[in-house]
Amino acid sequence: MTNPLLRVPDRGEANMGRSTLGRTLRLAILLVLIANAGVLAQQSTQDLAAAAQNPVAAMYSLPFQDNIYGGAGPNHASTANVLNIQPVIPITVGDWNIISRTIAPLIYLPSLTTGPSEITEQSLFSGSHFGLGDMNQSFYFSPAKATELIWGIGPSFNLPTATATPLGSAKFSMGPAAVALVMPKPG
Repeated sequence: MTNPLLRVPDRGEANMGRSTLGRTLRLAILLVLIANAGVLAQQSTQDLAAAAQNPVAAMYSLPFQDNIYGGAGPNHASTANVLNIQPVIPITVGDWNIISRTIAPLIYLPSLTTGPSEITEQSLFSGSHFGLGDMNQSFYFSPAKATELIWGIGPSFNLPTATATPLGSAKFSMGPAAVALVMPKPG
């Protein structure tokens, strides 16, 4: 009778031991990768949440903001609506981000008259209006490497793009745009 501890395993038994070890090792590596992916996903989610709060982050976005104004019109019985479409397009040039922020308002304005006696039929305010309002275009120049103090400066342009006179100013205007905020790093 031979001692099983001193016996040399045959080729089939040796392969079986290696395959079990190989499966165990692969399973351990897979578990480590999954655990790290969860941590990376959490970190990515945190980074994304922080970037979403940063108005000059180098992040493409297409937010919509809907504003409903109840009590509009002469009898305060109508509702006006402004849907702002606000695409953000970042461009990185060297150590700087150039952030393009556009505000394109779609406006519904109810009739502002109570009847034909108040304002004539040819008046701009005789009926309700729906269309594009004046667009605002801003460009922010901001350092690409963010610190706790995040800032951006640049020009802002108001473009007379209204599709109906009551929906806009019909004037071009421009001026400065600036933003600054403090975002402490989590830690």
